[in-house]
Amino acid sequence: MSVPTTVPIGAAKDKLAWFAKLPTSLRPGLRKRHCGPSGFGQIVTPLTVGNAEQASEMYAGRFAFAGQIIVASPSDVFAQSHAKPEWRSAMAGLDWLTHCNASNRNLHDQYAMRLLHYWSHSKHAATDIAAQTRILISLATDGQMIARRCEASDQALYFEIVAHELKILLKLSAGHSGQSLNKAIALLYCLNGFQGLGHLRELAYELIERNLDRVILADGGHASRSAQNLIIFLERVIPLQLTKTPIMPPFLSRALENGLAMLHLLQCADGKLTGLITENYDAKRLQRLFDVWQIKIPKLNLAPQSSFARIDHEKATLIADTSTKLGLDFSDGKQKLVQTQSLENGHTSPAIMQTATQGTVLMMQNANQKRTCFLSADGLDLRIEDEFGINVVGEILIQVALGIRLSSLMEGQAVMFVLPDQSVWHLKQRGGTVHIRQSNGHYEILILCDGNKLGGKINWSLKKQAKAVKGPRKKPEFETGLLI
Repeated sequence: MSVPTTVPIGAAKDKLAWFAKLPTSLRPGLRKRHCGPSGFGQIVTPLTVGNAEQASEMYAGRFAFAGQIIVASPSDVFAQSHAKPEWRSAMAGLDWLTHCNASNRNLHDQYAMRLLHYWSHSKHAATDIAAQTRILISLATDGQMIARRCEASDQALYFEIVAHELKILLKLSAGHSGQSLNKAIALLYCLNGFQGLGHLRELAYELIERNLDRVILADGGHASRSAQNLIIFLERVIPLQLTKTPIMPPFLSRALENGLAMLHLLQCADGKLTGLITENYDAKRLQRLFDVWQIKIPKLNLAPQSSFARIDHEKATLIADTSTKLGLDFSDGKQKLVQTQSLENGHTSPAIMQTATQGTVLMMQNANQKRTCFLSADGLDLRIEDEFGINVVGEILIQVALGIRLSSLMEGQAVMFVLPDQSVWHLKQRGGTVHIRQSNGHYEILILCDGNKLGGKINWSLKKQAKAVKGPRKKPEFETGLLI
């Protein structure tokens, strides 16, 4: 039977995945070309740094990951069915390699290779590209540095493991652009870290060029609008850029700079992120990105493709998001106060900002609503006017941040915010009715146009009191538990 030289009509676009599915007997000419690395390449240093003491603990049989400590031998550590899923994920994803590499002791290097041997024979095979990307990045960074210090026999075993894991990645089919981009990034790590894989460069470049703009948008933000996902992307791409090799495609470098600029845009004066969708925030991880990338971060200008605008006055920060709904995120510099978004979807227009001595005006609109915001120069006064179109129910939904106590004022037409530091803000409105409600265990403020009118305007404001309230104070009627 002859080996086909081209991909049949209707076959997957990923040619290497198609070749990988062929039986070895049908691809004798491809066996060496696609079997795996032939030697070490560039050293790619990850941004995460391991703990040498944890390597000593593992050598003693104590494996501490995800808040759980399990005592086991190398032969059965990967078969701990009673362990938490996060613990098993850390072991299967090779998180322990970074600790052995940080130790830089021959004893721990040999132990890491022994663990790799048992890991390769365990049921760790990834069923999704994200997990397999994590494995290959660990092998190409910390794993490579450990293998370089080992004997030739251990290096041969290591290259066999890399070849097997690379074959698994090539077989996995990407279901969306994010998975395709992860697959390409894993291939770039292998291209940098090992020799003999030059034939993968065309595939990696093709996947990046086809999917990058769908994942990292023109304004530098992640398509999920998650700052956490953007940080993960940058943590993976920056080490590749720092190797200064031609493996790094220029369009990926531009996305890196835009992503860093977006994080800089979302950073408050106190260093915290204030993005509209931010979870698992780690200040050290964010600062490490800025410290490692020692170039001037370009300013992000508003453009038709951009969906974020930011106003900073004194310590107060206002971030507007026009990506899908007219969203606002307001912080006093120490903590987030409120988050709000339009209840009506619609085509959005780029935000327009005008700055004057008294403060800054921000205008944003979609097909159903026009929002005009004013933040005073001292950051103590935020005023907003929402104008609704015909046949649109006028509603403003405001989510209140964690730890803020609320009290109704003016017969329910205003609300007092008492922050953990005892500073006080007042929310007032005109043209609507205030409702404080509980939603999924959290508290929200809903402002409805009077009489539930169609269209109309709602004017509302957040103003900080000059001094905190002193003396006896009525116990707040509500305490929020919303983390945003």
